[in-house]
Amino acid sequence: MIHQKTPTIYQKTAAGIAEIAAAERKLNFRQRQALILVDGKRNIDEIAVFLNQHNMPEMLIALEQLGYIYNPASPARQIIAYPSQAAESANGVSVMSEAQVQSIKDILIHSIDQHLGIMGRSLKQKIEAAATDEQIIACSSQWHMAMRESKLGREVAGALMEQVQQTLKAGID
Repeated sequence: MIHQKTPTIYQKTAAGIAEIAAAERKLNFRQRQALILVDGKRNIDEIAVFLNQHNMPEMLIALEQLGYIYNPASPARQIIAYPSQAAESANGVSVMSEAQVQSIKDILIHSIDQHLGIMGRSLKQKIEAAATDEQIIACSSQWHMAMRESKLGREVAGALMEQVQQTLKAGID
């Protein structure tokens, strides 16, 4: 019996989320498109088909090396793109304090209530249930995309993401 390898599924790091929110872009157009499509659900093959790119594995590996995405199945995963936290994350230690987690949840949930309403109900439930750093980061990524795509949230999405980033960074300083 031939065992087929399951295609890798990536998630955004805090740096990846920040890159999407930033006014100044560091990535080229194709890299940015790939980064936007990384959502913790789509695998490499699905993203490649969506973007009609044959070199998607190489592009995603480059994004991983740059610290914009991570493979949660990798033993050396990097949940938050800050060097001091990467080692702790790789050892399975939570790197966010309870106060940081709650502060991020508050920002996300309040903005969903204010700007997404009923359309953000399922995302709000996921955020409320998020317990690990990985789940918080994944929810932040989904929240940011939903905010940027909404009519009411697009104008404040960047500023709110900056608040999330500052909350993450506060744990390092």
